Amino acid sequence: MTATPTTIVTHLPAIVAALTAAHPGAACRIARGAALVAAGAVERVYNVFVVTSASTADRAYVVVRTGALLTCDCPDYANRGGPCKHGWAVVCFEAAERLDAEASDPTVIPFPTPNHDPHADRFELTVQGLAALDAMTNPSA
Repeated sequence: MTATPTTIVTHLPAIVAALTAAHPGAACRIARGAALVAAGAVERVYNVFVVTSASTADRAYVVVRTGALLTCDCPDYANRGGPCKHGWAVVCFEAAERLDAEASDPTVIPFPTPNHDPHADRFELTVQGLAALDAMTNPSA
């Protein structure tokens, strides 16, 4: 399932806030990476991401994910050796895809379930239900 750009963009403010809180020194690059995602500049090709340059026409950078490590072929990454805006764009893109998938998956239930009362949410088997379970576990009876 591929998320649409519109649904991805709706997740970006929360993603940027969480990433900026966790990595305050990278706030500028995180924001620039999110802007690339919002502009539709990130494309996944297997475990490689192609991120279109925001400053140079007809230029794209390749971001490769190897486990938790992201590498990019841009000058910023080459000079600093650390996460560039293209790498942060991939982080934002993947987080938005994950949030979109979770939001559209009916089997994902937030935990703890809101207003969950373990006593009120119990059920009792009827005589017919007990007989059906017994027939399933004891087919010879």
